Parts: sequence; structure tokens; C-alpha cells
Amino acid sequence: MGKVFLAKDLKTGKQVAVKVLKNEIQWKREKEILEKLKNMKGVPELIFAENAAEPFLVMEYIKGESLKTYRVMHGKISEKTLIRFMYKTCKVLEKIHKRGVVHMDLKPENIILHPSGRIYLIDFGVSLMEGDLLTGYGTRTYASKSQAEAGGRAAFGMDIYSIGKIMQLNAEQNKIDTVRRIIQKCLCEDDKENYQNVGKIRRDLGFILRKRILEKSAVLLVCAGMTGILCFSLNGEKTKPDIQSVQVRQEIHEKGIIYFYGNEKTEKDLMLAEQYFKKERTNKKRTEAYLLLISLLNDPEKEVEQKDLVSALKICQQDVCDFWSAYFFIDHYILWQEKLPEGFLNTSRELIYKMQKLKLSKDQKKMLEEQRINLYEIMAQKGDTKLFFQETDRVFHEKLKGKDAWEIYERRLSYLQERSVDIEYDYERFIRHYPKVMEPYIEYGIYLCQKNKGKKAKDIYLQGLKQTGMTSDRAKALRRKLGL
Repeated sequence: MGKVFLAKDLKTGKQVAVKVLKNEIQWKREKEILEKLKNMKGVPELIFAENAAEPFLVMEYIKGESLKTYRVMHGKISEKTLIRFMYKTCKVLEKIHKRGVVHMDLKPENIILHPSGRIYLIDFGVSLMEGDLLTGYGTRTYASKSQAEAGGRAAFGMDIYSIGKIMQLNAEQNKIDTVRRIIQKCLCEDDKENYQNVGKIRRDLGFILRKRILEKSAVLLVCAGMTGILCFSLNGEKTKPDIQSVQVRQEIHEKGIIYFYGNEKTEKDLMLAEQYFKKERTNKKRTEAYLLLISLLNDPEKEVEQKDLVSALKICQQDVCDFWSAYFFIDHYILWQEKLPEGFLNTSRELIYKMQKLKLSKDQKKMLEEQRINLYEIMAQKGDTKLFFQETDRVFHEKLKGKDAWEIYERRLSYLQERSVDIEYDYERFIRHYPKVMEPYIEYGIYLCQKNKGKKAKDIYLQGLKQTGMTSDRAKALRRKLGL
């Protein structure tokens, strides 16, 4: 339907998605759909819409990978993972349907798995209100035949069919049999046999999930019970009746922690974490602390007293035992900085230093590096610029890949530019050290154009052309602007 660009909002410093559409009608329809879904969790927020020479929409940028990418990267999707993903997808879709919107193009590419464990549905380019005349077909593999009928009207059943198709293709690939009945009801064309709404699909998927949790809990109880009987027989004395219960609940709590933080083997899942924490009652304060954090993660706009949030974080941080649990607190002390006393930024810094001393994977080192820069930039915004400038100067003292170096140094340039500081010297300094990186030439050329220094911008472009070829679309657009 158009082109989508990743951009930065210079007022807030946040990344946003900018969608440039092909025509005004399409722009108007997608704008109206997104306005209908305003303030809904699991859907990108519409920030701004402009009907200029090229109509465009500015939307919340959703981090994470699509279900399609997840499948490619991991090779296959386990039964439990598929059910969890589809349960969450149905939860979002149910809210969308309640506002009268039919997505019309549900497919793995449009289901985004956010790092928090939340699911987002994106791309409402062909969406319609229920009952609207059909104007497009969607994606052939996942669209129902009724979407192709001339004169047909949009109906929620079209999205239900797509949900069934997504589950069917993943289940067949990975030999998952437990959702066969649910898939059949989604794809059934008989109105008496098929699902009438998405809520019922979510209910059936939730039943399977709860059944799996109860089965695991039952196994733990049986094992603990057998241990208690064995101790009684060997010792010939009565065992305290609550020992088994405490052991089992401790194991349940540990399961909750695994799903809350995630690790190399287990994907983070707040829904399952919540289920486990609600079963664990050995430490009421600890349980309530985790449930408070889960509620806040599920609803970032939730109003929470600072003292309650501080107390919950201090209690839960006692469970830090590996990189992933430590990273959670590093990330959220930075993310929730406005909700917390300033001292938590120092705690985040201490955790970063501790984690850096451990043996970490390449990806983990990269994650810590990004958080370190985030932390130092916040400190710079508060007036302490020393560490931020030291960190961004690192690109001149360490041998880094050009792309990695630019990602770090660009943060410095943005920071300075927002404060109306002349940064020509900073651009030229970077280009001298990394002459084969294309992006700095483009950004520097744009910066010079904004300063009405067209001649110098042309010189920089030609320098970049000689060093890198200037092959990207942005480079070509700059060339046209410079009249070269």
C-alpha cells in the first residue's frame, strides 16, 4: 500500500514508523481505522496524519520480530509456543472486533512479538469496518474465499478464517495435533459449526494452556507427596505436613521467574508467569510484587504509587541470578526513570558493570552496550555529559565495525543537534576515521543543506560517492536534491 520508514521524533527522541501512502483514499481509510483503534493495547498508536503532496501517517514504532521471522529463525514453533502466540493474537483481535474493525490481512508478517511478551497486530492498510463493501483481497494463502466475492461485505469471520489458516500451517509443519479441532472450526464454512467470534477461540486455547499448567503442577505434587511418604517410612517419625507444599510452591515460584524474565531456553511469557505466581503463596509480599510488575507491563499507562513500585522492584531484584533477570531491571530502571527516584539509575549502572564482568554472548554484550549508552544519554540530559561523550568517543579509540561505530556516534550527533550545536567538525571527524561508511555522508549532506551550504554538501556527496558508491535510495534522493 506504500512505503514505511523508520524515523526519529526530534521532540521526544523516540523512534516512529512513517508510512507514505500511494493515494489520498487509502490514507483517509487507514487513518480512520487507526483512530477507531485509539488507545488500544496491541495496536500501533497513530501519532500524526498529514495529507501533503504525498499523504503519510506517523505511527508508534513496534520493536520485535514478526511471527514469520520467529519461525524462520527458530526453525519450528513448539506446541506450547504456538498456542501462547495465538491466544495473545486472539486477545488483541477480540478488542479490534469489538470496535467494529475487520483486519482483512492477518498473516505471520503482521503479528509482531514484542520483547515484553506482548503481541501487536500491524498493517491496517486493507482493513474495513464490519459491513463495508469489499475493496481488496488480502493475502491469498491466509484469506478466505468469501473475501474474493464480488459485492461481498467485510465480516469478522474473515479474520477467524485467517487465524485458523495461520495455526494450520504452523501445526502441520511442526506436527502439532492438540489444536486440530480449533483449526477445523475456524476454517469451517458452516455457520452452525464454525466459531462465531474470536473470544471463543481464545477461550479454547486458554483451556489447553491451563490444562498443561495443571498437569505439570500435579506431577510436582505427586513427586513431593511420594518424598514425604518415603521420609516417614525410613525415619519412623511423622514429617511436618507442610514441607511438601512449601517445596512444591517454591518450584512453582521458580517456574514463574523463568517465564517472567525468560532465558536462553525459555521465552519470556507474562501470561504464564502470572498463572504460576497466582498459585504460589509461600511469600505473599513477593507474589504481590511480581503481580504488580506484570500488571504494569501489560498496561504501561496504569497508575501506580511510586512507593508501591519501588517496594516491588526491590523485592523482585533479590531474584536476580543471571543475565536475563539482571537485564530486566537494567532496562526498566531506565525505561521507568520518570516513575522512580533518581537513585535507581545508579542501581542500573551498577548492574551493567556487574554483568560486563561475566562471560556473555555477542548479542548480550550488544544489549548491554545499548543500555549503557541509553543510561549515559539520560545522565547527559540531566547535565552530566562526561560519560556520554566518553562512550561515544570510544569509536575513535577502539577498532569497531563501521556500522556499529556509526550507530554509537549518531547518538552523539543527535544529542548535539537538538541543542543547536554546530556539528560539522563532528561529522568530518567520524568520516576521517570511517571513510567507507555511507550513512555519515548522507546525514552530513542533509545537515549542510539545512544550513544552506549546498556547495559543501555537493563536495561531501562526491567524496562519499568515491569512497562508498552512495548506492542507497536515500543517497539517490540526496543526489537529486543537490542537482548532481
